[in-house]
Amino acid sequence: MSTSTQQQAKSTRGGIGAIRSVAQPLSVSGPSAGTAILPATVVAVTGTAGAPSFLLGLLAGGLVVYVLSSLARHFSSDGSLYFYAGIIGTTKLALLTGWIYLLTYLGFAGSVLSNEANFVNVALEYAKLPSVSWPLVALVIWAICLYVVWRGAEFSTGFQVVVECLGIAALLLVGVTVLATGGDHGIHLGEAFSLSGVHGGKLFLGMAIALGSFGGFESGASLSEETHSARRTVPASMWISLLISGALYVFACVFITLGFPSLEALAASPAPLFALGERHFGTWAAFVMTSVVVIAGMSTVSAATTGAVRTLNAMWRDGLFGRRLTSTGVPPMVIGICGAAILGLSIGFARYPAYLAFEYVAAAAALLLTTSYLAVVMLSVYWFARLRSTLGVVIAVLASAVLGYSLWSSVYPAPEAPFSYLPYIDLALVAVGVCYLAFAGKAVRRVDSSTHWQAARTERDRLIEAARPRKMLR
Repeated sequence: MSTSTQQQAKSTRGGIGAIRSVAQPLSVSGPSAGTAILPATVVAVTGTAGAPSFLLGLLAGGLVVYVLSSLARHFSSDGSLYFYAGIIGTTKLALLTGWIYLLTYLGFAGSVLSNEANFVNVALEYAKLPSVSWPLVALVIWAICLYVVWRGAEFSTGFQVVVECLGIAALLLVGVTVLATGGDHGIHLGEAFSLSGVHGGKLFLGMAIALGSFGGFESGASLSEETHSARRTVPASMWISLLISGALYVFACVFITLGFPSLEALAASPAPLFALGERHFGTWAAFVMTSVVVIAGMSTVSAATTGAVRTLNAMWRDGLFGRRLTSTGVPPMVIGICGAAILGLSIGFARYPAYLAFEYVAAAAALLLTTSYLAVVMLSVYWFARLRSTLGVVIAVLASAVLGYSLWSSVYPAPEAPFSYLPYIDLALVAVGVCYLAFAGKAVRRVDSSTHWQAARTERDRLIEAARPRKMLR
């Protein structure tokens, strides 16, 4: 049996179905936890209600998903963006993209871990209980999430399904209640979508924040080798995750905006979702809601950890570090390495408040994720041209323009320190990958000869050959 046939058979026999495949990317975007803070963040940045920015982010995400889902329909690997970059580009570009993508998921997991610790103390405050040192809380949550990942994909995705449903239910309960009671009667529904007086640059900066919120919609590809009919299920999971997450963020922006007397009051609120829960249901209800968000946030940490683990495992088994991994699953060593890095990216900022530890690492990770998306999308312009897909070329060009502008508007004009330092830190991390590849010719050749690449490139060449126009027979 050929390698490609073996991989397809493995994918077909996988234990992850459609619902679990959606749970992974939806948990990475974490709408039930992200909506507790991000609507206020977007208002503070843009000066207007966040719904328009999130709608723009949803449209931009659709362009990116079109590109990535098109690749996922033909190529199936746990390497995700790392693998896609190598199929339509070169091995060096694949390894550089994989490095950036790995850093992204390590950063997301570490930042959300800090945010989880912050929310635990918010819950304790609602319950009139003394606070606990946030690094200690982060350590406990980290251990739980690492155990979930260690149990394997079927267990972790099942866990994610349960807790994300719980978090989304709590979000919908508060939202429907606010809308049914008419909110605060200070802002009308039309104003929640108003663009009056909004500067275009600010609006697109809000779109960049929104796109970062939806980020991770491709994460289901990280489990594609254990997914039923991955070439159908994974592309569908990308679209479903984007639409569900995007709809929930827009819905949250609308009811949270209506729930406050003014945009200024919303921008100043550190956790508007919890504030509305307390106002409409009381302190103990706010405690329960915060606790539910903490539990839902564990699915985000575990899903982001899974993304990092699968990316590192894919590069390692291809021979990047000399010895190829031959085990069929993910070795505990790979989980341990990623787990240690994630914990460091959380409690390594112990001298700062937990919310700042979250903001610093999350902002840096969002820039890296946008960069990895941009790399694959730009490569796909040539890929679609080789397939003679005019629509694909147009969408890839549009997606490249949107991502490029999103990245630019995130760093210029420069935000206030220390956020202004983050692009330089990210650039230095990318430079580390570039320098390594400049002197790692042997490792690059070893990865290039991996059976995973050989099988996928055979399929790639077949698709290109099939797209070539045939000469008419006389």
